[in-house]
Amino acid sequence: METDTKQYPGKTFNQFEDFNVGDTVKLKSGGPVMTVDNASGSRIICTWFESGSNILHSEEFDQGALEKVAQAEKSEAS
Repeated sequence: METDTKQYPGKTFNQFEDFNVGDTVKLKSGGPVMTVDNASGSRIICTWFESGSNILHSEEFDQGALEKVAQAEKSEAS
């Protein structure tokens, strides 16, 4: 199965990372560490707490915009 070629010319799903519920991720452009709540095709739903508060956010992202967070980076973020 291929992704939308307008967004990712020449890319197929298997060229992106596989995300599973519970994985910690962040946007490739930066931002908070988030937890994957749902991974369906190329759309990933993530949740995270706003820095310094108890406000929970949830948003859907394209798989190509996310990267997994290394264990060391998770420790630094907490």
